[in-house]
Amino acid sequence: MTVLIQPMWPKTVTDLQTCLSTPVSSCTVCQGRAKSKPSCGNPISEKSRQRISSVVIDILKSGSLSSAAKHLERLASLVLCRRWHQAQVADKIVEWERRMREFLGLKGDEGKDSEKGETKPEIRRSRPAACSTKTGSCVARPSNAGRPPVVDDVKTEPVDEKPRVSVVKQELVKEEDECKPKLDSIPFKRLPDKPAVSPCSPHKPTAHTFTPYSPSAPTSKINKDIIKKLIAPFTTGERKAADTGYIYGYRLPKGHVTASGTDARRMIKIGYTNNPQRRMRQWESKCHYAPDLVFKRLAPHYIKMEEIVHLHLANERRWDRTCPGCGGPHKEFFEVDAEKAQAVVGMWAAWASLRPFDDEGRLMPYWAARLAALDVDDAECWDTFVLEKGKKKAGSG
Repeated sequence: MTVLIQPMWPKTVTDLQTCLSTPVSSCTVCQGRAKSKPSCGNPISEKSRQRISSVVIDILKSGSLSSAAKHLERLASLVLCRRWHQAQVADKIVEWERRMREFLGLKGDEGKDSEKGETKPEIRRSRPAACSTKTGSCVARPSNAGRPPVVDDVKTEPVDEKPRVSVVKQELVKEEDECKPKLDSIPFKRLPDKPAVSPCSPHKPTAHTFTPYSPSAPTSKINKDIIKKLIAPFTTGERKAADTGYIYGYRLPKGHVTASGTDARRMIKIGYTNNPQRRMRQWESKCHYAPDLVFKRLAPHYIKMEEIVHLHLANERRWDRTCPGCGGPHKEFFEVDAEKAQAVVGMWAAWASLRPFDDEGRLMPYWAARLAALDVDDAECWDTFVLEKGKKKAGSG
């Protein structure tokens, strides 16, 4: 009987990179296929990059395709961007398994080889032939009612008129010491052993670095900036969004903190959309956390109204310079109580419902007159300005 011994399993990251044709030691961009170029090139998240090295070690330790299968699946999920190419995980696993079989010199399924060139075993009809998976030696075992016995670590093959050859899976016949990966040769920092974590162990909080979006401004400057926006005609985007849409506010989920360690739940992100549910799914996919939607308010001219809300809360505006989820900046956070943010959005949305603009985005004469009478040094002037049409004009006797 011929016993095939599996070629040496990859011992180092360099071996594995050559085998998989994937830069697993320095992977920073998506390895998915794109329509117009060989690979996607979209950056993968910092969290995924940190996990890749531990999965690579697991693959090197596994020693066989069957043991490495689950680790290959994890690795494929990490090297493909979550935005576009998670659907290619299965294809990537198939590609890697094919490359590993070629690297190991296997043909077809794992452990299979053609019968060409194999020697025929000596035929003994009275007993089945058995081969030890530990030593590779063949022994004779008595049968049990015509069935080959099952013994720990021994596979049997009944012998009939035509001799057949049993091939033991190659990864089972190997020297223990030789098949252990040499972790000292890995070109990146070896990870420490993971301590046992109880179900109640707290997770490490996710930190955001918030800084003021602009220097603090006096009330008069903020009000003048709002006036400038109110009297400006519609931009191209604002003209297209003249119909009703939503201004929403969400806050970060529990477990997210500022760089100083304070709770980040007071940070409210204010944006616009015509579909709040879809927009929340987009943020979750991009930034890898589930946003907590605090409010959504219908408003005509919602793009212009959102910008006015941002100007109104200018001194509370914050900049998340490097999002821990997507790595990019976010400039529309506000350090403000959710109730105040919702009140400001509600005030301007209610005013926009009075249709104060003409088709070009300029204020109607009535509202232009009210604006001209505004006291820009008054922090509460907008509460007076947005009173419904029909009230006495501000400043009139």
